[in-house]
Amino acid sequence: MILLEGENAYSPFRLDAIREGILSAAPELGAVDIEAKWVYALEMAERAFSIEELQRAQELLNATGQAPELEEGYGVWSFYVMPRKGTISPWSSKATDIFRNCSLTSILRVERGIRFTVRLPYGAKERPHASGLPSPKRRAICRRPALPRSMIK
Repeated sequence: MILLEGENAYSPFRLDAIREGILSAAPELGAVDIEAKWVYALEMAERAFSIEELQRAQELLNATGQAPELEEGYGVWSFYVMPRKGTISPWSSKATDIFRNCSLTSILRVERGIRFTVRLPYGAKERPHASGLPSPKRRAICRRPALPRSMIK
């Protein structure tokens, strides 16, 4: 699997609303800084793929490159919000069809999720509760996205 990073997933206005949700769930945290970026998980075929195919995929997704490692440390909490295991989102079905129509045959499936990075104010001792974060139905919070082959049709 290749994980690509995209643009900001939410507008500044929406991020402000998420911050307010976290603050109402855990007021002891104070002001938190949130970054939310689209991430795209590409399930590749067993055969070798070309760099040109990967570049075309990046262009179609408007991705900026390979997704960085999750940040973890004092005052930083990173995680993914991805479709739950065993589900294929409607977005994934359509995007995968588009990739096939563009002759990107080495990419078996593409799925979209969000990488959240939450930075706590200096001195905060606990992580924010996930209830303040957007997680629509059929989504899961995870530390590592996975696209098991059994999910690919």
